[in-house]
Amino acid sequence: MSARENKSYHFSKSFQSNPRRLRDMISPPARKLAAPGQILNEPPSPFSTEDEVHVSFRKELRLWGELAEKPKEQQWALKLRTDLKNEALSDFMAAVNRATLEIGSLSVLRVLTFLLDRRWDIGFLKRSQVVALLNKQIGSVLDALPDVEEIAQTDVVRVNYQNAWSKTLPDSPHQRAILVINSLGFPAEGSQAVSRLLVQGYQKGWRKFITYNCRGDRFIGCGLGPNTDRVRIDVYGSSGDYLGSGMDGGQIIVHGAAQDQVGQILTAGKIVIFGDVGQTFLYGAKGGEAYVMGNAAGRPLINAVGRIRAIINGTCLDYCAESFMAGRELDDGFVIINGITFDRQGAVIGLETKYPGNNLFSMASGGACYLNDPYRTVKTTQLNGAVFIPFRQKDWNVIIDYLRFNEMLFGLSIRHDLLLVDGVLKWPKEVFRKVVASPKLKNLDWSTLPD
Repeated sequence: MSARENKSYHFSKSFQSNPRRLRDMISPPARKLAAPGQILNEPPSPFSTEDEVHVSFRKELRLWGELAEKPKEQQWALKLRTDLKNEALSDFMAAVNRATLEIGSLSVLRVLTFLLDRRWDIGFLKRSQVVALLNKQIGSVLDALPDVEEIAQTDVVRVNYQNAWSKTLPDSPHQRAILVINSLGFPAEGSQAVSRLLVQGYQKGWRKFITYNCRGDRFIGCGLGPNTDRVRIDVYGSSGDYLGSGMDGGQIIVHGAAQDQVGQILTAGKIVIFGDVGQTFLYGAKGGEAYVMGNAAGRPLINAVGRIRAIINGTCLDYCAESFMAGRELDDGFVIINGITFDRQGAVIGLETKYPGNNLFSMASGGACYLNDPYRTVKTTQLNGAVFIPFRQKDWNVIIDYLRFNEMLFGLSIRHDLLLVDGVLKWPKEVFRKVVASPKLKNLDWSTLPD
């Protein structure tokens, strides 16, 4: 990483040792930021005053996501996070048990999930150790939920491979009920796979699902049919290929990395990935939204059409949005590449090269790609047929709501993590670059091409 990229997304040690100076950098006087602030409208901090928590920790957990307006869950998140960072693992596990008694299993699940999904200072532990420990505790919380025979006593029901197919899956008691599936033992695909149980559950009236202990389970979220807006599927573990392919509404949230062919021919709905995603992400997608905390492998969004909107907060290998056919270059389909990652302390840092590959927007005929690239690291030679055009206020008006949702999901501040460059808040047009199809290509009549 170059020195200037590091300064772009890092506060130096001199700022960390001077809380007042750091506070001024995070919340500068209004007169200095009046113009950019008018278009940012950044959501408020989860902390009511600077004195509630050290300012660096405030930056680290700026937005609470699904823990917003849940003060007890926030308190337990801070407690568990501190135990983990201090490597007080016995205290951590004891605190999980106390929290379960005080606020309930589902609240504890939200707290543990928040710690699993977000990036924060983990001290001397390895990220893999923290992930394994949190996933183990999440599994323990879910294992303790009532099984399918106790449905009359609870709104949350758990099934496993032993009883999922030996008993008739009951109807959902109401729209808020949750079907929890322990994926251990299920085949990765086929008539008795987790994906088929999800379809059966949907047909029985279930709309909220949790799958955990996933080990390569394919086609999760596929086959539910049209108009599935009320569906939500939370996935813990290692899901398999084709997750969310053909989905026509609803949400799939992957609490970790995802594999290949995620969101193929997606029509509607949201896919959220708190990690990296594999090859051919959103191949042929027609609509919906997708948010990736990390990187995408090769060929994301190729042959996508319509109004697909995607944000990749890391980067991708090559051939991003090849043959993109997503309508007009404004207010139709687009992909945003932010080109950022996290250090061991959970701080956001910029990648030295925002897009390392070639063939960005190659052979595209519509839509747009927005690059967070203030240092202009991506060159015209990497586009292969596409062109850079000026980023304007109307582009910002199109993408700002998606960046706000991205901020809520991942805690990535528009102001501090995307628009702050070398300690200076920049206008969006100084940070983002816009890539569109070459005028020579976007006027082609693609219907005349042979099959």
